[in-house]
Amino acid sequence: MKKNLLILFSTICLFSCQNYESKKHVEERFLYVFNIDSLKTKMKYELTIKNNDSLTIYKYKNLIESEKNMDFKFIHKTNQLFFSGTEFKLIKKDSFSDKNLSELNFDIYILTEPLDDGNGPIFFNPEYGVLNLENGWGRNFLYLKKEEEAQFTKTIITTLKEKVFFHETYN
Repeated sequence: MKKNLLILFSTICLFSCQNYESKKHVEERFLYVFNIDSLKTKMKYELTIKNNDSLTIYKYKNLIESEKNMDFKFIHKTNQLFFSGTEFKLIKKDSFSDKNLSELNFDIYILTEPLDDGNGPIFFNPEYGVLNLENGWGRNFLYLKKEEEAQFTKTIITTLKEKVFFHETYN
C-alpha cells in the first residue's frame, strides 16, 4: 500500500511540476553599439528567453566575449524590468512600432530611481525582448534579429530620444 501511494504521489508531483516549468527558446541577435550617432561596433549574440507564468528572463550571450553578456528580467504582473541589479518602470506603452521587428509594439522603460550616469531608457516588449538600451554615457545598444535590419537603427534611437524628452518635459 505504501509503495502504491508513493508511486501515485510521485506521478502527481511529476505532472504538476511540469506545469511550472519554464518555456525556453533561443534565437540570434546582432548588437549594434552607437557612440552618440556613429556606429562603433557590431557583435553577434545568442538570446535565450526563459518564460514561466510570472517571470521572463532574457539572456544575451556574446559569442566571443562573455564579459559582454547581458541579462534582463521581466515581471509580468507588475510590468517591471530589471537589468544589472537596477529596476526599470514602464512610462509609456506602445511607443514604437515596426512590424518588421515585432508584431507587438515596444514600450519605454526608465530607471525607477534615477542615478547619475545610470542607464537611460529602454525600448522593450515581452515577445521581442530588449530592442534598445542607452547606457547613460551616450552609448546606445540595439539588439536586432537580422543584420539587414540595421537600416532601422537611426530611427529607433531618434524615436526613443524624442519620446523620453516629451515624457520628461510634459510629465
